[in-house]
Amino acid sequence: MLVLYLAATGAGLVIPRLIGDLVGGVPRHLGAGTIDRTIAVIAGCLLIQTVLTRFAQQRSLRLGEQVLAELRERFVDRALALPFAIVEDAGGGDLVTRASRDIDATARSVRFALPETVVATLTCVSTVIAGLLVGIWVAGPIVAGVPAIWFTTRWYLRRSRGGYLRSSASYSGITGTVLETVDGARSVEAFGLAGRRSRALHADIEESLAAERYNTRSRMVFAVHVCVIRQSPGEL
Repeated sequence: MLVLYLAATGAGLVIPRLIGDLVGGVPRHLGAGTIDRTIAVIAGCLLIQTVLTRFAQQRSLRLGEQVLAELRERFVDRALALPFAIVEDAGGGDLVTRASRDIDATARSVRFALPETVVATLTCVSTVIAGLLVGIWVAGPIVAGVPAIWFTTRWYLRRSRGGYLRSSASYSGITGTVLETVDGARSVEAFGLAGRRSRALHADIEESLAAERYNTRSRMVFAVHVCVIRQSPGEL
């Protein structure tokens, strides 16, 4: 999967260089044959990149499903191996959330986050190297934003971990409240506890909403700072 993504990224990086050669060749009055051949090569690189990306995505989806199945099987095996008192103390909501939402998030990371990280890293490194080969006057603006992006990323990472842990805990609370209410439906109805259970569920939902707002706000601040930093070298 990684090899296919790397190959697709490499094919895509050839295109800007060829376009640059065309633009740079205008003062030299390139012939029509040279222009046609360059355009044909660009079209071929686009086709190769499309095909490689298609097979890379197919492999990543298969790998994600395999990881998903293995994680769920391992989770069940380890849960059954624990003493019953420990499993009972964890609560049904926490167990269900771990077996569903958390494992799905891990599988999505394998399917999408890992390939995107590899492609982005290769693209950044190749761009910096290409800028250095062209000249320091090109590489300078590219590298100028790296320190600001570094500190912005550190700021986001310090705050995001607690936010995502809080979000996961809130989902466990929602699931636990729903399961407890369903399991004890007869007792809830017999003792008139419907209002209390409803208020408890609304409180869990409010906590989850607050956690998601915090995460969304952090991501928006991070994205805005990165966009501003990325635009600044371009304006230079």
